[in-house]
Amino acid sequence: MTRIILLLSLFLFSCSESTQKKSPDITDVKSEYVLKNYVDEFGNSTPNNYIVHSTYFKGNYSDRIAADQPARASLSFDKENVWFELFKGKNKSPFAIEGERELPFLIRVKDSVGKLHKLNASIYPKDYSNSRVVFHSYKNHDKKFKKLLQENNEVIVVFRAQGPMTDYDYGTRFIFKIPRENFNDLIDQL
Repeated sequence: MTRIILLLSLFLFSCSESTQKKSPDITDVKSEYVLKNYVDEFGNSTPNNYIVHSTYFKGNYSDRIAADQPARASLSFDKENVWFELFKGKNKSPFAIEGERELPFLIRVKDSVGKLHKLNASIYPKDYSNSRVVFHSYKNHDKKFKKLLQENNEVIVVFRAQGPMTDYDYGTRFIFKIPRENFNDLIDQL
């Protein structure tokens, strides 16, 4: 009888373990900045670091045809540059330009106390890609954006395309809230 009780308790214990293993773990998606390394042409890690945000920022996109459409953005930093990749619409298609002409952007940043800052960036198809909006480093606007993010819990960033009326008019606009999160912990590692 003792043996039957022992076998029965072992069976019930093993059943309870298997049901615990079958239930999925509930995980929270953590939104934060992540330090990564560039790789060389062979896929080997290099000593050069960059920071990327682990999730896309959600925001809005407007142009001559559509107003307040869903948009997303990714944000990356390295020692020399700050850049955004912008995605528009429900299908999250990248905001990209055709040809090799630079597309400048006026960027307004609103800090935590409501002060407005004007910065400039451009898409440089010849140098980077046809969809990467890179802050102007020759004006130190990349450093200014990094500093704004370091000094504020959150900034609101508005991108306005400044291209010719036939391609991108002044109505092309993206707007995002960008949190600081753990950015200050990583910036010194670049």
